[in-house]
Amino acid sequence: METIRLLLVHGSVQRQLPFKQFCQNKELSYGCTIVDSVTEAIDRLSNNEYDVVIYDSSLNDPAAFDMIYKHLDNTPLIYAADDVDVETAAKVLNAGAAQYLIKDSEGHYLKILPALIDRSIRFSKTQRKMDQQSQQDVIDSYRGEDALWTSERRYRNLVENMHDFVIEVTSEGLLLFVNKSFVQNTGYRIDRLIGSNYLSLIHPEDVDNFSIQCPINKSRITQLRNCEYRLKRADGSYINLISNGDPVFDYEGNLTSFLLVSFDLTVRKETERELRKAKEAAEAANTAKSEFLTNISHELRTPMNGIIGMTELSLDTHLTAEQKKYLEMVRDSASSLMTHLNSILDFSKIEAGRLELEEVDFNIREQLDSAIDSLSAQAQKKDIELLCHVATDVPVTVKGDPVRIRQIVLNLLSNSIKFTDQGEIVIYLRMGYDKSNGDSGRVVLNFSVRDTGIGIPADKIDTIFDSFTQVDGSITRKYGGTGLGLTISRQLVHLMNGEIGVESHIGQGTTFHFSVVVKTSNIIVAADASQHWAALEGKRILLADPHQLSRRIITELLTLYKMAVSQADSAQSAIAQMSNASFKGEPFAVALIDSRISPDNGFALANQIKNDMVLSETEIILLIRSSEIRSSLRYKGSVIWGTIHKPVKSSNLIDSIYLATGGSLSETALMKTHITHKKIHKKLTILLAEDNYINRELAAKIIEKLGHTVVSVTTGKEAIEALDKKRYDLIFMDIQMPEMDGYEATRHIRQSKSAKFDSQIPIIAMTAHALKGDRDRCLNAGMNGYISKPISIASLIEVIEQHAPEVDSFSPEAATQPALATTQDIADTAQDSNKIFDREDVYNRLNGDVELMRKVFDVFIIDAPRQMEILKKALEANDAQTVERQAHSIKGMAANVGGTMTKNEAMRMEMAARKLDLTKAHARYANLKNELDRLIDAVRMAD
Repeated sequence: METIRLLLVHGSVQRQLPFKQFCQNKELSYGCTIVDSVTEAIDRLSNNEYDVVIYDSSLNDPAAFDMIYKHLDNTPLIYAADDVDVETAAKVLNAGAAQYLIKDSEGHYLKILPALIDRSIRFSKTQRKMDQQSQQDVIDSYRGEDALWTSERRYRNLVENMHDFVIEVTSEGLLLFVNKSFVQNTGYRIDRLIGSNYLSLIHPEDVDNFSIQCPINKSRITQLRNCEYRLKRADGSYINLISNGDPVFDYEGNLTSFLLVSFDLTVRKETERELRKAKEAAEAANTAKSEFLTNISHELRTPMNGIIGMTELSLDTHLTAEQKKYLEMVRDSASSLMTHLNSILDFSKIEAGRLELEEVDFNIREQLDSAIDSLSAQAQKKDIELLCHVATDVPVTVKGDPVRIRQIVLNLLSNSIKFTDQGEIVIYLRMGYDKSNGDSGRVVLNFSVRDTGIGIPADKIDTIFDSFTQVDGSITRKYGGTGLGLTISRQLVHLMNGEIGVESHIGQGTTFHFSVVVKTSNIIVAADASQHWAALEGKRILLADPHQLSRRIITELLTLYKMAVSQADSAQSAIAQMSNASFKGEPFAVALIDSRISPDNGFALANQIKNDMVLSETEIILLIRSSEIRSSLRYKGSVIWGTIHKPVKSSNLIDSIYLATGGSLSETALMKTHITHKKIHKKLTILLAEDNYINRELAAKIIEKLGHTVVSVTTGKEAIEALDKKRYDLIFMDIQMPEMDGYEATRHIRQSKSAKFDSQIPIIAMTAHALKGDRDRCLNAGMNGYISKPISIASLIEVIEQHAPEVDSFSPEAATQPALATTQDIADTAQDSNKIFDREDVYNRLNGDVELMRKVFDVFIIDAPRQMEILKKALEANDAQTVERQAHSIKGMAANVGGTMTKNEAMRMEMAARKLDLTKAHARYANLKNELDRLIDAVRMAD
C-alpha cells in the first residue's frame, strides 16, 4: 500500500499526542510531519509535497490560515476545530478547505479522520481534472477544426487518387461527383459527366438488372452490394464493373445522394473466360485420356486373358517336366505383364481422382497370408526366409478395403524380394496410436516390411516414392520394374488416412513402414471359432527350427491355444529334448520340424525319430518350402504325418496339429463345408457372347468343366438371334463386340416384348475394362452382374452361384442333380479329401499309371473290410501280437491309397499293441473303423 504523506500544523505541543498515535497506526500507512508554527509550515510546503494538510485551530492566529492556504498549491486541507463555529467553518470552506473536522475530548474524531483524508485526496484530484478540462476546451475546439479540415483534404486526396471508380449520384441518378480514375478509364470529359444520367452509360441489357440490384431512389434507401453490370466508355466499348454503395444523408437525416465505389472486372472476366476455356480443354483431354485407358485396358487385357487362361488349362493336363516348366514360365511372364498393366491403370485412376475405396468386413490375417502365399515361391527361389508376425492384440476382423491393403503389402513385399538376395524378409503388424481423441470406431494398423537387401543410399530415399523413379538406371536394368509400385502404395496409404516412410542403410537392408486407418467390425471372430481350444489345450509340441524369429512367431501362435511348446534350434537339441520328455513319461504329441534343421535336412531327423522305438509315437509335421514338395512325397505317410508350407499360415498349422493328435474334420466347425445354405441348380444352358476366339474358347471350356452346356456367339446381334431360337438360363455378354456391342444388346433384350425368351434373363457382363464406373455402366445398361478379365474359375463359379435360377431343393430334378460347387465348397472339399484320400499322391507314386491305380483301389476296397474284421477278433481275444500285425497291415494298405487319416489311426493302434497297451488299442478301434469307412467311400467315388 502506498504511504499517504500528512502535514499536521498544531500550535500546542502537549495536544499533538493523539495525532502522533494516529500516524503510528501501521494499518493506515501514514507518514506524518508535525509542525507548531506557520513559518515552519510554509517552509515545509515550499520544499516538500504532501497529500493532505491538517490545520489545527490551536494556532489562534486569524491570519495564519490564509498564509498557509496560499502555499497549498492544490493540496487538500482539513480544518480541525475544538467546537462548532459556523462563521469560521463557512470562511474556511469558502476559502477552499476540503473538510471541517470537529474534535471531541474522547478522540472519536480520529476514527473518521481516515475517511476524511481519503475523500479529500479524491476531491482534490477531481478538481484538478476539471480545471484542466476547462482550459483544454478552447484548445480542443481549434484542434477539431484543424483535424476536420485535414481529414476532408486527406479524404478528397484519397478519393481522387483511388484506382477504383468513385461516383456520387442523386436519387434520380444524376452524377454529382466522379473521381479521376473514373474519368481516365472511361475517356469522358468531367464537365460532360457532371449532371448527366448515370443509367444512360449502362448497357441497355443491364439497366433493368442494375435498377433491381442498385435501387438508387428515395423509396428504397438501402446499401448496394456486389452489383455487376457493363458500362459504356467514350469510345463505345464496354467494361465490366462491380459496384458497392451507401446512401448519404444531411444533418437533418434527409437522403441527399448515393456514393458508389466500383471495381473494373474486365481483366478478371477475360481471365475467367480463358480459364473456362482451359478447363473445358483439360476436361476434354481427361475424357480422351480416360477413354484411351479404357480402350487400351480392354485391348491389352483381352489377349492377356487368353494367354493366362489357356496356360492354366494346359497346366491341368498331363505334361512332361520340360513342357510344364515352359508353360509355367509363360504364365509367370504373363502375370508379370498383367501386374505392370494394373500398376499403370491404378496410377492413372488415382491421378485422375477416380479410385474409390471399399468398406467391407475382412480378416486382416487372411489378407496377409494371401499376400505372402502369392510371393512365397519367388522368395524361396532366392532362398529367402519369408516371415509374418502379427501382434496378439490386433483384431481379427476390421472394416476397410482389403484389396487395397493387400495391394500395398504386395508392392512392398515384392519390392523387398526383388532387392534381397539372401537373408530374410519379415512383415510385422501392430496396433497403432489413434490420434482422433478416442474415436471408438477407428482402428490404426501399423505395418512394417523389413528385409536384408541391398539398401537405399541416403541421398535417394526422398525420391523413391516419386512416379517412374528407381534409385538409378542400373537398378532398372538389373531388377526391372516401372517405378510405380511405391508411388501407388503411398497414394493408397494417404487415401486411407495413413502415413508411409522408409529407413535404410546400404548393404544392411531396408524397412518400409506404413499405417492405415480402418474401422472396427461388427463381425466378431472369436479365437476359438474352430472349436480347437479344448482339444489342443495342454498338448506338448516340440518346435525344431533353426530360425529364431520363426520359432518365436510359431510359439506365440501355439501358446495362444494354450499348448506347451518347447523349442530346439538343432537336430541334436530336438533329439535330446524328445528323449528327456519320453523318459519323464511326458512325450511330445507333435514335433514340428523345419526341413532345414540340420545339414542332412529335416527328413533325416524325421527318419531318426520314427526308427526310434521310444520316440516314434510322436507325430511329425514337416515345415517345408515349395521346392521341397516332391521330396516330401516319399516320406509322407510312412515317416511324417504331413507337411506345412512356409511361411506358415496359422489356420493350416492349428488344423494340422488338431488332426495329427486325433481330431476329426467332422468335429470342427472350422472344417465344415458351407454348402448347406447354397442354391441348388440344375444343369444350366448358358449363352456366351464373345468376339475374341481365345477368350471364347477359354470361357466355354471353364463353363463346360463346371458341368453346364454352353452355346457361343460372336456379336450382340447373334446373341439376340440365338435367344429367339432357344431358351437359355444365363447369358455371359462381352462389352466390346462388332456390329452390336454388349450394352446395346442388353438394352434390346430388356426392352423386348418377344414371347420366345425371358427379357429379364440374367445377363453377366464380361469385360477387360478396369476403370472406375465400368461396373456401374454395366448395371445401368440392365446387366445383373460383372466379371472382369482375365477370367478366373472362382469368379465364374461365384457369379453363376449368384445369378443362376434356383430349383426347389425337394424337387425330383434337384434330387438327381448335384449342387454346383462354390469357391468355398471346392476349397473345403479339397481340404477334406486331401486328408481322407490323397489321389494325387497315389497318381504320382505310380508314375501316372491310371490303370494300375484303379487296380490298387479295387483291391483295397475288397480287402480292407476283411483285414478290419481280423483286427476286431484279435482285439476280442486280447492277442497283442496279432493286433500289432493287423494294425501294421492296415496302415500299409491305407498308405498305398493315400489315406493319411486312416494310416495315422492304424499307426497309433500299432504302437499301443507294441507296448502291450490293449486298453488303449481297444479305445482306438472305433476311430480307426470310422476313418477306414470314410476312406473306402472316398476311394470308391474316385474310382
